[in-house]
Amino acid sequence: MTNRAITIIFSAMSIFLLVSAVHAAPDLKNDIIKQIDAGTGSQGADLGRPYDPRVVIAEIIRGALTLVGIIFVVLMFLGGYLFVTAHGEQDQVDEGTKLIRGAIIGLVIVLMAYSIT
Repeated sequence: MTNRAITIIFSAMSIFLLVSAVHAAPDLKNDIIKQIDAGTGSQGADLGRPYDPRVVIAEIIRGALTLVGIIFVVLMFLGGYLFVTAHGEQDQVDEGTKLIRGAIIGLVIVLMAYSIT
């Protein structure tokens, strides 16, 4: 094929696609509206009631404090276990004591930071 034939075929295809796109434009609007209504319905997306950002942040903080509390209990349990099962080994006693002391200091820091906010 020559360049002229390729150009004529490409132009004819372009005009055909342009005409079909213009012809489909009125139906396109109705199709989009139908798709949106199908996805969200007449009552919207039904995501529930809107929340105040302050309430969301308070819930996140409450969840984080719960996680900190769980970590504190686990560290206290682990430190106590190391301390009790030391059987006189000073290294293990020191490690258990250090773990308990670190857990208490961490909890105090978190509670002080929470009380400031």
